[in-house]
Amino acid sequence: AAIGDWGYSSSCNGGVSPACQGLIGEALKDFKAEQGDKFKFVVNVGDSFYCDGVGDAGDERWNTVWRNHYSDSNSARDATQVPWYSVYGNHDMGGRDQCACMDSTSECNQVNNGVTNWIMPDVNYYVTRSDLNVEIVGIDANVDWAGEVCKYSNCDSGSCTRRLMQQT
Repeated sequence: AAIGDWGYSSSCNGGVSPACQGLIGEALKDFKAEQGDKFKFVVNVGDSFYCDGVGDAGDERWNTVWRNHYSDSNSARDATQVPWYSVYGNHDMGGRDQCACMDSTSECNQVNNGVTNWIMPDVNYYVTRSDLNVEIVGIDANVDWAGEVCKYSNCDSGSCTRRLMQQT
C-alpha cells in the first residue's frame, strides 16, 4: 500500500475535518484485511506529522497521529504490523523535528528512531526486500520546499537551505 499526506492537526490543515484521518485509517485497515498475507508493507511518502513533525521515540504523537488511526486490536486489520518505509514531507519538519538544522541526518527524529515498523534508515535510502524481489528507494525531496521548511525551523534560513541541499 502507499499513503501520504495522512497526518492531521487542527492548527494547520486549512479547515479539513479531523474525521478524514479516521476514514483514511479505516480504509487502510480494511484494505489490509482484504489483502491478507499479500499486504507486506506500506510506502509512506511523508507529511505524516502535521505541522511540525514528531519528537523522539517517546513522543505521544506516534500514538495520537499514527497508531491510533492505523493500528487495530484485530491483527488482520492492523496496518502498523508491517513495515512503513517512510520519508519526510515538508510538514514533518519544524518545531518538534529540526531535521533541516541538524549536522547529521542520524539526529533527525524520524530517522532510525526505534519505533517498531517505522523504517527510515536515513533521509535518502534504499532497502532491498529479496523476499519480494523489490527495492524500495526513499528520497528526501524537501529541497523543493526549502523556503517553507526553513520558515518553521529554529535555525537560520541560510543554514537550513544548505542542509537540505546537502541531503539530496
